[in-house]
Amino acid sequence: MNTAENQNGTAILTALCLLVISSSALLLGSQLLSLIGLSGNWPKLAIMLWTPVCLLSLAVIMRRFRSGPIRSWSVQNMRIKVAIGAFLLGICSAPILALITNEIRVAFFDEELNHQIALVMLANPTLIESCIAAFSIIIFVPIAEEVLYRGLLFDYLRTLVSDRSVVLVSAITFGIAHFDVANSIGTGILGIGLGALRLKSNTIWPCILLHSGFNLVGYSVILLSNA
Repeated sequence: MNTAENQNGTAILTALCLLVISSSALLLGSQLLSLIGLSGNWPKLAIMLWTPVCLLSLAVIMRRFRSGPIRSWSVQNMRIKVAIGAFLLGICSAPILALITNEIRVAFFDEELNHQIALVMLANPTLIESCIAAFSIIIFVPIAEEVLYRGLLFDYLRTLVSDRSVVLVSAITFGIAHFDVANSIGTGILGIGLGALRLKSNTIWPCILLHSGFNLVGYSVILLSNA
């Protein structure tokens, strides 16, 4: 019993440490970028790019403490039907989770616009700026977050606790990392689905595709509302 409790404690502590380190790195990067004095939409674009770069850097650091190949990252483990289904599931789930998040926001905070939407809304963007934002949100961020949360963190937690606990802990960590109470609930629910898909497929690639489909719909709605 003591061993199981110690392992649970280690799993929670690991998730908390990752959350603190990643949040601190993101905030520090944001502060440093603000000192550069970028103009126009570039402060927002710089943060959009800094976020996945920061997460991937943490993943690389964590990887150095693991030995042997990580088979869950292999594309060979991914089936075409699963990949297509994951992407479509991400597209279909985005409106549902957006509705849930918005209802929570209206009920408890009496507002509809969250800070993350404000971060990605650009003012009269050029084609290059729009392409950079789309690449970051739809491709770069999903890859970085899945490599970190459903990749390295997920694999490490599986050495400590049950698969069900791994899905729950990684999802909660993923949700809290989005710095917004209502949005954290929505992304936490998304994290549970991503974790279940990670277990089912035994690779992070369907998770990346689901995440990309989800962000694609979300960013498209933002663009349409800002048009």
